[in-house]
Amino acid sequence: MDSKRIKEIMFALGADLCGIASIDRFDNAPKGYHPLDALPTCKSVISFGCRFPVGTLNCKSNIPYTRVRNSITSKMN
Repeated sequence: MDSKRIKEIMFALGADLCGIASIDRFDNAPKGYHPLDALPTCKSVISFGCRFPVGTLNCKSNIPYTRVRNSITSKMN
């Protein structure tokens, strides 16, 4: 699968940002945080992001934040 197809899938699943980096970009990562520590055969790292409404962080109640967070994390599953 090529990077274009991976990004198409990520955006279709609701990601707002998506990037792919060679494993070489992580040469200076601390021990325990390098992608190869988790997946010894990986060649690339896929990163993605979803927008999070800033207003939910300023509410007195935790409910708006929790609902948005749960919605975003359910997309990742």
